[in-house]
Amino acid sequence: MTFDQWIEAVDASVRSRLGAGVRTQELSWDSALWRGRNGTVVAALQDDERTAKLSFDAGDSVFLDVGETRPEAAAGTIVERLDSQKA
Repeated sequence: MTFDQWIEAVDASVRSRLGAGVRTQELSWDSALWRGRNGTVVAALQDDERTAKLSFDAGDSVFLDVGETRPEAAAGTIVERLDSQKA
């Protein structure tokens, strides 16, 4: 699965869980941003083109292997940060 396919699947899962409670923005071909009521999450493909870095408002981050991390699992991490009541 390419990063584009992976991030689209992550976005679909986030949107299915949060609906209108989240806004999505593609920042570039290799990054996307989600904004929810409890913050913002940015996903960016790293230089190795296999790792996605999820960065959160508090300054912390998580690194995920795009080839080994199910989009639903990544979406769960994002949803937890954006709307803890629905995670």
